[in-house]
Amino acid sequence: PDLVVLDLALPRIDGWEILNTLQQAGREIPVVIITAHGQGSAAERAFEKGASRFFEKPFIPGELKVAVDELLEKSVSNGEVESA
Repeated sequence: PDLVVLDLALPRIDGWEILNTLQQAGREIPVVIITAHGQGSAAERAFEKGASRFFEKPFIPGELKVAVDELLEKSVSNGEVESA
């Protein structure tokens, strides 16, 4: 994927596991975390594991769109996004 929007609280798998898997894949994939469980150092931990942005619920949808657009634009300018 060119970008991942990930909730940390998922029904069948922990979002942290997915973030770890993405980090270990060795490819620079921008990850935007969305969570209602952002207490404590969750944001710090997410950034340490490679997240690009972190949003706590409730969040402003327009801010998420801006973040996604910026990250995709950055990936395109770095030559990381392939055109179909």
